[in-house]
Amino acid sequence: MDTYQEFNLPDEKAIRNKPVTIDLNDEYLFKHEYKKNLSAVFPIIRKKIYLSLCGKLVSGLKINSFQFSKKLSLSELIKMYLKYFFFLTKIRKVKKINKIIFITNSNSHNFFHWFLDVFQKLELINQNKEFILKNDIKIVIPHIYSDYYVKKSLEVYDLDFYLQKKNELILMKESIFIPNLAPTGNYRKKLVLKLSDRLRNYWIDKINYNKNFERIYVTRKNSYKRKLLNEDKIISILLEHKFKIVDFDKLSFLEQLSYALNTKILASIHGAALTHMLWIKPKSKVLEIRSRNNSHDNCYYSLASDLGHDYYYFKADKANIGISDHYSDLKIDEDYFSSRLKKILSARY
Repeated sequence: MDTYQEFNLPDEKAIRNKPVTIDLNDEYLFKHEYKKNLSAVFPIIRKKIYLSLCGKLVSGLKINSFQFSKKLSLSELIKMYLKYFFFLTKIRKVKKINKIIFITNSNSHNFFHWFLDVFQKLELINQNKEFILKNDIKIVIPHIYSDYYVKKSLEVYDLDFYLQKKNELILMKESIFIPNLAPTGNYRKKLVLKLSDRLRNYWIDKINYNKNFERIYVTRKNSYKRKLLNEDKIISILLEHKFKIVDFDKLSFLEQLSYALNTKILASIHGAALTHMLWIKPKSKVLEIRSRNNSHDNCYYSLASDLGHDYYYFKADKANIGISDHYSDLKIDEDYFSSRLKKILSARY
């Protein structure tokens, strides 16, 4: 059986720059990210497999476990199989494909994971484009990924994609599953730099982007989680420093890009909006408002370092004690925020 060594990646050591504004008392938040060992990656090969309507690879009646980002509980597993059997009744078409590459998993529907997990894989695949064409291998995207930004972003690559159609079962002789190239929140630096260049250069030639604002703050006021409770006062401070306040939840993907492409300072609460550092101007500043004692959500710090942006952080207090950092709203001291922002903008650090 072909092992598809073209898609192997060796062990790699990630080395990150410290946050520009690091305080000695805050080292514990980031120090475990300064050096990180990334394990080797090998594709997973399966024969006689099919892609179900729920977007999962299945062998016989067994849903392949390698597609999940975590081990499912019994109740989650039962729900998954009920969903799978329900979709079996919806099959209206059958498509046969000889060989496919499968790049999505249970996290891929998320904006951050789409660009930082899935697109890192596409960057690797693109390096082996001739091999893909020679062996007539299709890159299959399940029908469940129907968001506009998903389909639009695939235009960046001149690769042979097959988008599963609604109610279509895909039968394959062979599937090549590419696992995540690094644990979530970590990146293969060379690949992510090439990805950032590709995304920015592609869109900057196709979008009439907004050249009036180089500083943007992305609000989460319309999100159902992780909002800044005293944001009105923080926004007043930001406006004094010529920030444009934007709500990406209210803008289309291309409208979001029209702001990001001209940005030199990108600020927001920890969340998907910071993914836009992929296509802001090179050597820019990223400002993240984060929960005070959160030492595990460092994906944007690590990404900023790998992309060569200066990373700054602001500590905020959780408004909902007992709720996880992922869901709790935040409140930040206004004097602290104002003072720290002034120092950042005056380049004293």
